[in-house]
Amino acid sequence: MRTIGSEPRSLSAAEQALLRGAAGPGRVLRRGLCALLLICGAAACTDEPSYALAPPIAGLEHVEAAVIGAKVRLSASPTAVAVASEEGQLGARIVRFSFQVADGSVAVDTASPTLDHTFLAAGSFALQLEVVDDAGRSSRVSSVIHVQKELGATCSDADASACASGRCRQGACMVLACNGAENCPDDLSCREGQCRRAVVATGRAADAAP
Repeated sequence: MRTIGSEPRSLSAAEQALLRGAAGPGRVLRRGLCALLLICGAAACTDEPSYALAPPIAGLEHVEAAVIGAKVRLSASPTAVAVASEEGQLGARIVRFSFQVADGSVAVDTASPTLDHTFLAAGSFALQLEVVDDAGRSSRVSSVIHVQKELGATCSDADASACASGRCRQGACMVLACNGAENCPDDLSCREGQCRRAVVATGRAADAAP
């Protein structure tokens, strides 16, 4: 009931609906949303988090030594890229891997993270990998591989203590070239461009010899 002057009268259905809309909790929410939209329309909202693209961190895995004529796989599997996190970092997607083998071969640009290469002469050859993401950012890592006429097993898959990386694959020590700690497994750390393990010697932790 509502009083106009001194004469009471009943509210019409339209008036009752209008009052319910004005007094209901949904009305407050709608007003708040409208105000937010108006503010954002007039100027950029400042509450939105700002995201920064983190560059890739190149990493390269290969056998430490190989035999002439044998196919060697160079792998960018240790390459790390930051992903979306609560700190506000957003990772970009890697679109190009560039492998360079210093045995007279031309650089190979590919979308694949692996490259199979055959060495035709003995020697120590420099390796380089460059990774480029879709934001145009890049990172490089360098390494060395030793090629010989003959090569016997230098380590055991069950006991890889002879390898600086602590990684043995089919009798050959593996090299994990790194450009940051993100490239290395938890039990290794990046030192002098390689993921190296720590060994216990004379009661203290010490770096494994190269």
